Amino acid sequence: MAKPRACAPRGPGISVARGLAGAGGGTVPGVRTDPEARTGWPPGGGQPPARSALGLRLALALFGLVFCAAAAVVAAVYGPWPLAAVLAFIALTAAVDIRVISRHRRRRREAERVMGAAAGRSQRLP
Repeated sequence: MAKPRACAPRGPGISVARGLAGAGGGTVPGVRTDPEARTGWPPGGGQPPARSALGLRLALALFGLVFCAAAAVVAAVYGPWPLAAVLAFIALTAAVDIRVISRHRRRRREAERVMGAAAGRSQRLP
């Protein structure tokens, strides 16, 4: 079996070994090999900060609170009390999570407002 040979880059893309890409070799579409592409985003380098899906997390916590609270009441009336206690604890945990999520969302909005105001001030200065 012949050892694959590397191809020279052709246009934007990463070169692929000739033996792996077929007879003509080739590049991976949409991948740039120039040094500017390796610096990432934003232009200073690095990736944008990760943002959690707080809206989805809030919706799931609300669902868990409503469902577990209702199930705890039903279990307390008709079922065994340990099941009611476990469901009530899960509902309490969901309520605490809703509080934490709302605090995170408020802090994010405040930070975005401050960053937006700071960006506006710096652009207005001569």
